[in-house]
Amino acid sequence: MNYGVVLPIWQLTVAQAESLAARAEQLGLDGVFVPDHILAKPATTQHYGGHWPDPFSLLAYLAGRTQRIHLGASVIVLPYRNALVAAKAAATVDQASGGRFIFGVGVGWDEAEFVDLRLPFRERGRLSDDYLRAIKAAWASDVPEYKG
Repeated sequence: MNYGVVLPIWQLTVAQAESLAARAEQLGLDGVFVPDHILAKPATTQHYGGHWPDPFSLLAYLAGRTQRIHLGASVIVLPYRNALVAAKAAATVDQASGGRFIFGVGVGWDEAEFVDLRLPFRERGRLSDDYLRAIKAAWASDVPEYKG
C-alpha cells in the first residue's frame, strides 16, 4: 500500500508547501498532491480560502526540492486548460522530477468556476475525454496528430 498527502495549498506559502513536502518525504510517505482551482469563487473560498497557486508550477518547484517522493495533482481539472498546454506542463513536471509525477485528472465540480472561465459545465465530461485523447497523442509521437 502507498501513502500520500494532499497539501492544503489554499492556505500555504510556497515555502510552507516546500517544508511540508520535505517532511512528508522524510517521514517516508510515497506522494504529495496538490489540488487545482483557477478562479475559486466565494462558495469555494469560504471553505478553503482564496489562494490557489498553479499546480504545475508548484509541483515543478517541489520536484527540484525533493529527491524521492512522488508528486501529483489531486486533480488537474482537464477542461480548465488547452489540452496541449496541459500535456506540455505535465511532461515538464515529469521530466523535472525524474519521472516522479502522477498526472491525476478530473472533470471538475465547481460550476461557478466554469462560468467564469467561459467553459460549458455540462460538457465537461465529453471535453475531458477529448482532452485525454489529445494529451495521449501529444505524448506518443514527436509529431503528434489528433483530430478531436
